[in-house]
Amino acid sequence: MALQPNYFFGEMDSERLEDAGNLSKQYGMSNELEFDDRMLTDSVFRERYIEYLNSGVETGLMQNGFRAYYQGNNAVYNLGVSKDPSLRLMYDWLYQFLNGTYTIDSSPTPETMEELVRSYVASNEINSVFGNELLYRWQIIKLLLEQNKPKEAVTYMQDFLAHIHDPAVQAQGLISASAATLLDTYAQVLIQTWSDGWGLSNLAHGLSYTISRPPNSSYPDSGKELTNGLFGGTDFSNEQWQGHV
Repeated sequence: MALQPNYFFGEMDSERLEDAGNLSKQYGMSNELEFDDRMLTDSVFRERYIEYLNSGVETGLMQNGFRAYYQGNNAVYNLGVSKDPSLRLMYDWLYQFLNGTYTIDSSPTPETMEELVRSYVASNEINSVFGNELLYRWQIIKLLLEQNKPKEAVTYMQDFLAHIHDPAVQAQGLISASAATLLDTYAQVLIQTWSDGWGLSNLAHGLSYTISRPPNSSYPDSGKELTNGLFGGTDFSNEQWQGHV
């Protein structure tokens, strides 16, 4: 038996999910994950969907209970075929949840991609030699980001994707179809981030600004760092990073 919390559909406090989870565990039930097509266009409903996923991890029902979901309209299919990487990611998170592998704050980062490759190598979904090659490519991408070269990182990421989808690689069974699909989804989200919204202009680029609080002494602000269009990269000692407390 699965309990339907109704959190997705009504305006209620997120404690509803915790309460429902405790009740489910008390009576040997599980919580039903609920969502509909509104999450494709409304960030409020998308956030509620993510809270359901996170609750499954926090309550232990994902790991130790059984997993059930309700979809309104044709939400799962529409997420799966979406050309928007951030929406397609919601489909992959559902896949992970139903397999008991979803983790809280699964938002893609270069580190997330590395962890995925290593986990797929460990589960034999990626050939170990091929996996080492992919990890080497990731080191180059991370280096480009640390050097504030997001455009070059995008180019190299596209080459990474072409490599995992190479028919010869597929024919040799060096990477499973499911692993290639998930890595592709995460990579597309990162490409979108590094490409500044697929080429949309940055209206704040190069403009001056005033600050209400002085920056941390480790991250001096000359009055241009926040709008110069440069990335901080993964090295937090890079002075492109800003810290205002």
